[in-house]
Amino acid sequence: MKKILKISIISWLIFSWSLVAYQLSAAPEDILTWYKLYEDRNKKVCTKSYKPDNKIFNSESKYEDFDEKEIFSDKKTWDNHSVSWNDLDVAKETYKDTMNSVYKCALLNAQERSIKFIMETLWEDKESWPLSKQYKDKLKRLESIRTVNKCLDTHKTNQQLDKHNVLKQATFELCKYNNYLEYLVEYNSVIANVLEQDKKTSSNNLANSEDDSLLMETYNITMIANLEKQKKSDIKEEIEKAYKLHPIAFQAYSEYENNLPIHDLLTLLRNDFIEYRIDLHNNLNPISQLVYKISNAMKE
Repeated sequence: MKKILKISIISWLIFSWSLVAYQLSAAPEDILTWYKLYEDRNKKVCTKSYKPDNKIFNSESKYEDFDEKEIFSDKKTWDNHSVSWNDLDVAKETYKDTMNSVYKCALLNAQERSIKFIMETLWEDKESWPLSKQYKDKLKRLESIRTVNKCLDTHKTNQQLDKHNVLKQATFELCKYNNYLEYLVEYNSVIANVLEQDKKTSSNNLANSEDDSLLMETYNITMIANLEKQKKSDIKEEIEKAYKLHPIAFQAYSEYENNLPIHDLLTLLRNDFIEYRIDLHNNLNPISQLVYKISNAMKE
């Protein structure tokens, strides 16, 4: 009985150590980094639910992988940004550039649709309409601007489908941005990462220093805790701000889209009225002068 018990204990120990050894050997390959988890969430949530079938802007936001320590020494990475080393500032800049491009393409599409609506509505005689050349030139300029801004032609002539594409692509980018900010929360949970950024942005000589004593003189427990707390607070505030601005931006674009044709027509009407008033004045002025002269002659 003792022999069987002894064999069982030994077998159990061998199995346990084998399991631990397997887990340790598999950990580097099986465990995802924070950035990989961010990319995985993008695929499972953002791409599946929000990615548009037809994009309006031919690009997607690409956020930095701060888990890759090599980027810290690669100055070219930071030359592409007009912001400081701070990871949150770099993310804000990337998101802002992407959303600006999406809505810029949407507004250019709206302007083109408005011009074509006016041409189709008022251009009865295509050869005699005085503004035909002016509006053709406008369309050419818009097409050139759209090419420079990497705008796509998908559904640009259909207002409802175009607005649907804008909403989906903007929501898709917001979803990715939110996931990335969540990644930054985890990244900044490591004190070393917070200190690394503070060292890079500080005005002292810590950025190029490897002296631990200098680090201890500059930072204490309270300061480190406050740095981490402030950074996480800034990130969470940015998450709330992004969600708050998303419907406001789309509403502003939607109102612009709906009101632009009316505005353009009223502008044409105003110009026509001014021209009519000038012509009326030019035609009636000689008659007024004649009446005035006859009246004076009769008085004499």
